[in-house]
Amino acid sequence: MEMKGQPIVQVTTEVDGLPVSVWKAGNQGSDVVLIHGGGVDSAMLSWREAIPFLAQNHRVYAPDLPGYGATPFRKGTGSLDFYIPFLEVLLERLGLPRVNLAGISMGGSISLGYALRNPSRVESLVLVDSYGLADNVPAHFLSWLTIKTPGLISMSYAMMRKSRVMMRWSAKSLLGGPELLTESMLAELEDSIADPDAARAFSEFQQDELKLGRLKTCYMDRLHEIQAATLIIHGSADSLVPLKYAREAARRIPGANLEVLDGAGHWPMRARPEQFNLVLERFYSSLG
Repeated sequence: MEMKGQPIVQVTTEVDGLPVSVWKAGNQGSDVVLIHGGGVDSAMLSWREAIPFLAQNHRVYAPDLPGYGATPFRKGTGSLDFYIPFLEVLLERLGLPRVNLAGISMGGSISLGYALRNPSRVESLVLVDSYGLADNVPAHFLSWLTIKTPGLISMSYAMMRKSRVMMRWSAKSLLGGPELLTESMLAELEDSIADPDAARAFSEFQQDELKLGRLKTCYMDRLHEIQAATLIIHGSADSLVPLKYAREAARRIPGANLEVLDGAGHWPMRARPEQFNLVLERFYSSLG
C-alpha cells in the first residue's frame, strides 16, 4: 500500500499464538507506535492520514488489536488487563525497547497503562481524546443498562450494517460535525463494521469497564507518575470524553502540553487531519 508517496507495509507477528497485524512505514528517525481505539476501528481507520505523514521523519508502527482490522478475535482479549501486557510483548517482538507512544480513546488508556507500568520504555506519550481520564461516561446509567441488556449491542451493530443513515449519524457524532464526513470515510466505516469481530472485542471491553455508577479504569489520580514528555490532543466538541478531563489531565501530568482542535469531536485525526498531523509532528520535533 502507498499513500502520498510513503509506502505502508503490513507485517504479521505473533503474541501468545495469536497472529497480529502491524502496519509499518518509514525507515529513519525515532520509533512511533500508534494505538487505535475501540468500537468500529482499526489501525488504518484511525491513523490512515497520520501514518504516511509521520513516516517522512519516523519509523511508524500501527498494530491492529485483537478483533480489529486484520488481527483475529480471541475470547478474553477485550480488556485493559489483557491489552497492556499484550502491548509489552508485541513491542518486544517488534524489537522496540523504547518508543514514542500515541493512542486514541481506548488506545489512549492502553498507552497510559503501558507508560505507568513501563516508564523507562516510553520516550514520549500522546493522548488523543483518551479514555482513562474520566470516572464515568455521559448518560452513564443508560449506557450501563444498554451494555447489560443481552443482545442490544450486537443489534445496534447489525442496524448500522443495514442502515447508511444510522452509520452517518454515528460517524458525524464522532467527527464533531456533518461537514467533516466524506464519502470515502463512510466507505471505510462500512468496510470496518462488516467484520463482526470488532463488535465482539469492544463488547468485551465495555462489559469489563462499565460498572454501575463508575468506570473500572480512571488514571487521573496517577497522572503525576507519568515521566515521559506528554502531549494531549483533544477535540473541543468531543461529547464522549468532554474537554474538561483533558484540561485536568494536562494540569496533573508534569510538563504536559494540551492542544485543542476547535470543532473536532472524538476522532480529531480524521476530523482535522492536516492540523492534527502538524501538531503531532511539531511535538516530536521538539523532543530533539
